[in-house]
Amino acid sequence: MAYSEMKRQPRAKVMLPAIRELIVIRALENRDKDRTLLAQELREEIENKFPKEIPPTEETLIKRISEARTKANDPRDDSWHLGTVDKYPVSVPAIPFILQVQASNPTTKISIRRAHWIDVLHTSVKDIALLSDISHHYTFYEKISELAQTAFNTARFDALLVSQDKQKSLLKLFMEMQKDVEWDTRHRVFKHVTGSEMANIIESIAFRGDMAFGINPFKTEIKLGTKEELLSLCKSNKAIKDSDQISAVDFILTLSRPILILDGIKPIFIDDISGLKR
Repeated sequence: MAYSEMKRQPRAKVMLPAIRELIVIRALENRDKDRTLLAQELREEIENKFPKEIPPTEETLIKRISEARTKANDPRDDSWHLGTVDKYPVSVPAIPFILQVQASNPTTKISIRRAHWIDVLHTSVKDIALLSDISHHYTFYEKISELAQTAFNTARFDALLVSQDKQKSLLKLFMEMQKDVEWDTRHRVFKHVTGSEMANIIESIAFRGDMAFGINPFKTEIKLGTKEELLSLCKSNKAIKDSDQISAVDFILTLSRPILILDGIKPIFIDDISGLKR
């Protein structure tokens, strides 16, 4: 047979790193969801987000979901404390910064992995609030890259560590990335609940006298109303959830846009009133 008459074997389709990372994120967000159901939902999401790509088969998705869930149990994601430094060393000068980040987030434990990133970043990021947020995002994307087996190249982030103004820009970049990756499902929730795709993100609630203020990722305050009004609204609405377990509540007191309240990378469920008293 002439060479020109030979049939070319189809090349195996290489899965985009962004698709591999999306599979890992959804697998970890929905640990208790049936793998087949999640694979079907993921296939639809991949078709919508990557229309030019051939989506993985359902069997491939199920396999990768299982792998992500199995490999997710990494001891570096356990809680950090001073007793861990023998096995997971950090520099002595970094310890006060790790403790300060921990103190600024009393309801969220610092992981060993995140303590490492605080150690790496603390000489460049002096502001504790920024250090807390930026170390969180480095930690998150390192974890996702490991599980998805994609290159963890931080050059894009590192270039914005040179000044506090640029560090704020870096935080804004991370938040934009989260819209596309980590909390993309929130848009479906808000559209379903409120008819709006826009949202304000609030990481914590501060009470001053009778007034409640939401603190967004850029440490800007948003007035929510009185403490009594806020807690009453939360109690009446409970948690509004979709199948992806993203909680949301529409604060109609002073805002025209809904709010998603987050605690670290996890949503605060609105019916857990104690979670608001921080």
